[in-house]
Amino acid sequence: LEQVGAQDDFFLLGGDSLLAIQVAIRVSDTFGVTLSLRTLFEAPTVCHLAKRIAEGRHAVEEDFSFKTLQVDTKPEKPVSIAQEFILKLESNLQGFPIFNIPFVFRLAGEFDPGAFERAVKVLAYRNEILRRTFRNVNGRWRTIPSAAFNSKISVEDWKIIPEAHRMGFAQERAADEAWNMFDLAKAPPLRMRLLKFAENDHVLIVTIHH
Repeated sequence: LEQVGAQDDFFLLGGDSLLAIQVAIRVSDTFGVTLSLRTLFEAPTVCHLAKRIAEGRHAVEEDFSFKTLQVDTKPEKPVSIAQEFILKLESNLQGFPIFNIPFVFRLAGEFDPGAFERAVKVLAYRNEILRRTFRNVNGRWRTIPSAAFNSKISVEDWKIIPEAHRMGFAQERAADEAWNMFDLAKAPPLRMRLLKFAENDHVLIVTIHH
């Protein structure tokens, strides 16, 4: 058709489930809103779909402001048996970080550290373990919840490194991160480091505690 009206029904115009998936993908790419196929069946016109997209964008904005996220603020509690085993073993090893797990990602293209940090923050608010600290109180390990997730992404500018040596350098930095102990009494069990080699070439190092 040369023109589709705001009230025309997508499915009556020949739309099917496969085309609906393409619509959902385009909506996600354009507006940053994830739509289910059910939403398209319930709102098959441009007019109704626009309303659903607006509602979805508002929900995303609310999500990133953390106004609608429920945060556990219960008092400290005992650790699990598995957690206690790990904490005791790590304490006895005296600075040997066998429970650090590093991940290294080569990123081609533009990368927004602030957006990534906000995404991880949302993840932490939805996964309580990323906001907990662990302390030894009179010989007994306790875990304490936090309403805040304060882990920041550390950005390092390494444009001086030649392209041929970048991955080798990144692996060295990842090894340094892996050997850097977590202070679980003060910080969450996750660290993020970004190595910037060029505007469109980054290496992201994420280290978590087992």
